[in-house]
Amino acid sequence: MATQSPLAEPLNNQSGYQDGNARFFDDDVPIIPDKMQELLDKYSGIPTGEEQARHVQRLRDKAYQQYQYPCLGMYRFLGLALSTHPLYDVHVLPLLCGDKDTKDATSFDSPRTFLDLGTCLGQDVRKLIFDGVPVDCVYGADLLAEFVDIGYDLFRDEEKLPRTHFVAPVDIFDESSRLKEFDEKVDIIHANSFFHLFNWDDQVKAAKRAVKLMRPRMGSLILGSQIAHQESGEVPSRPGRRSDSMYIHDERSWKRLWESVGTDLGLSFTVRTSLSPYPKRKGVDDAHEGLSRMTFEVWRD
Repeated sequence: MATQSPLAEPLNNQSGYQDGNARFFDDDVPIIPDKMQELLDKYSGIPTGEEQARHVQRLRDKAYQQYQYPCLGMYRFLGLALSTHPLYDVHVLPLLCGDKDTKDATSFDSPRTFLDLGTCLGQDVRKLIFDGVPVDCVYGADLLAEFVDIGYDLFRDEEKLPRTHFVAPVDIFDESSRLKEFDEKVDIIHANSFFHLFNWDDQVKAAKRAVKLMRPRMGSLILGSQIAHQESGEVPSRPGRRSDSMYIHDERSWKRLWESVGTDLGLSFTVRTSLSPYPKRKGVDDAHEGLSRMTFEVWRD
């Protein structure tokens, strides 16, 4: 296992925390992707156009004043990551909507349960509901309760989506947290840009905690995407994180992590991954060599 990735130095130097995180802040009015435009227009009643863009920018700025996270500064939350996953249309929606014709759906009893770990502003939760998933099936969890509040301001849907469907603040490493209410009840866990926030040991702990949330049967699923690098290893973390380093995976190390988790728990998992180019950031000219985005699915056997 690699202990130090070539990514370590560039990540440390370009994190932006030395200059107010300016490298990870887009101060322009956002160009909102089509799917998010439609969600804000038809679900939230905020017309597409300048009014919608200004609304998004104002609430993004409000959130960023409290938490200088790249996902906010670079408007990444507008991407609706879950809906871009290859399993979204062929498995996630059919299963949660109760389509008996979909693969594996007949083996699941109703109601199904979806949990978005690190839900941020709850954008993927809202997209699921807009796409026809019953509200009763969908939950989000985050370390920061403020994100839930800003999410309601962004989507203007307090009458549609009860606050009880968000668990925040909650720490996945706290065994006594409200997450225990979901133990062995979750059919699909979405963990986007989540595991790579931690070092190897904490990723193992987080993975084991996620497994505890899953229904104890074949076909339960964890899916998402995260940063990857052609040479896996620990890299310096940003200030305020749980540990001083974060483990960036390649495809082999990610599968090895789940093999380790399975061995410790006496379980086995089928892990599938795919890589795509890492998106260029405004203001960052030199893309990190070897960096990519890894989409993953982890099935309980």
